[in-house]
Amino acid sequence: MLNTPFGQIRLFADGHEIAYEAVPYECPVKSVKLHPLTGSYRITVPAWAYQKIRCVLIWNCPPIENTGSSGERYQDAEFINGNTILTIGAEDENPAFDTERYPDGMEYILLKPVESVTFGIAWADDYTDGDVRTSQAADPTVPPSKNIQLTLSPAEAMVLADWLVKNSRRNECFEDIAEQYVMWNIECQLEKALDADTYEDYQKKLLIARETVRRSY
Repeated sequence: MLNTPFGQIRLFADGHEIAYEAVPYECPVKSVKLHPLTGSYRITVPAWAYQKIRCVLIWNCPPIENTGSSGERYQDAEFINGNTILTIGAEDENPAFDTERYPDGMEYILLKPVESVTFGIAWADDYTDGDVRTSQAADPTVPPSKNIQLTLSPAEAMVLADWLVKNSRRNECFEDIAEQYVMWNIECQLEKALDADTYEDYQKKLLIARETVRRSY
């Protein structure tokens, strides 16, 4: 069960409680990345055998008014108490199902068979008036963040890091400032990834790294 500041999240399909897996969700929206949430999850439920699938909050405190809202292809249930906010989001405006808001959560009403439906659950303990981060993170129509990972050998990483230190601050190397920002980001990540002893007898190790890279191609 997923525990939130206001209670447990439970799922019911056609009136019967069902098990689920709450998967941590990294929202790609910039405001959420800059100010991370306390909790952010997605719950996807196989839906082909059901008519109604409901996501509800089992309170661990006196019930809080649902002040949920709607957006493009989206509805949510929203609960605010002081600086804590919890949002349960569901997809809307889909011809395969209707979406209903209830005092304790959200429900999908299936109109035709679909493979699955998804609820978004997000909360924060630093809420201020006008903060929409949990709504953004709980919106199932927003795709997850997809980061690209590159693999470098230690020698390649050292050679690249050295080149970046020499060139990433030379404005004439870049057509657009965005390119320079990306280079700075890579430079910072490489500095963290390289062993601390890399910088001892640096020039000798750099020459060895360059030779290693040349021989590997």
